[in-house]
Amino acid sequence: MPHLIIGIHGFARKPPLEKLARGWLEAVLEGLRRNCELNADSESCGDLFDFKLVYWADEVHQPLDEDPEPYLPAAGTGPLPKYEDDWVDELVADVIDVGESVMDLAMQLPKLHRKTGWLLERICRDCERYNQDARLRNAIRAQLESVLLSSMDQSILILGHSMGSVIAYEVLRSLEKRYQRPIVDHLIGLGSPMGFPFLTRELELRHSPNRMPNTVNHWTNFTDRRDLAAIDVHLRDDFGPNDNGDQVVDDLVVNTYLCPRRRSNTHKAYGYLRAPEVSELILEFLKTPRSK
Repeated sequence: MPHLIIGIHGFARKPPLEKLARGWLEAVLEGLRRNCELNADSESCGDLFDFKLVYWADEVHQPLDEDPEPYLPAAGTGPLPKYEDDWVDELVADVIDVGESVMDLAMQLPKLHRKTGWLLERICRDCERYNQDARLRNAIRAQLESVLLSSMDQSILILGHSMGSVIAYEVLRSLEKRYQRPIVDHLIGLGSPMGFPFLTRELELRHSPNRMPNTVNHWTNFTDRRDLAAIDVHLRDDFGPNDNGDQVVDDLVVNTYLCPRRRSNTHKAYGYLRAPEVSELILEFLKTPRSK
């Protein structure tokens, strides 16, 4: 199979690998069916692409026995809603640049951290541990690197959700020492926290300067405006072009995920994976012949 889609999940406890991988694949396929009219299900998708989920939750947490937010198909039929840009977006982005600096300060001041912990703990708990524990960081990165290096005969697209986008970025930057060419066709970040100053500083220390990896042809950053774990939607402001002049592309989507109690979770991977803008890039990847 010439095309491989690699998923890498984000922070917090997760259900076991098989259950989580099945949910990711179902969400991707739902998006392709509803947004791109591609007739495929989990039984037949093997004719279109291979799928592998890099699972690192067990390095940090015990797996969940029951998933409180499982994959659930979106309501209705037909294409899912696209995000409609307007002039307010640029204004909101400027306000967020100030707001994220305040949140970054809260990370460093214990009293403020306790007062805002309900938000910061969810966004930053695993980020902090990942940054502070080199053994853990290397063990997680090694899992993705192993999958990449064993799949060099395939065209590869990476779907990195939340902290998964950070891990993918670090692995691709590290592999620049061994490969002077792109080895991945597309890196797609979903709800990435990479714009938070405390994370961009850490990445700068490990991979200076912050820029698009030379080991990837395309990098797209998708965010739901309401997703507080990815409050800085413009990574292009923080990550410069690679040696070829290519840059990250930022885009907004609508995350439609509703948990079983019908509560919206705009950071959930499943909602991102089936967004029309994501589906269209996946379909474009599947239609592109593997470069030799």
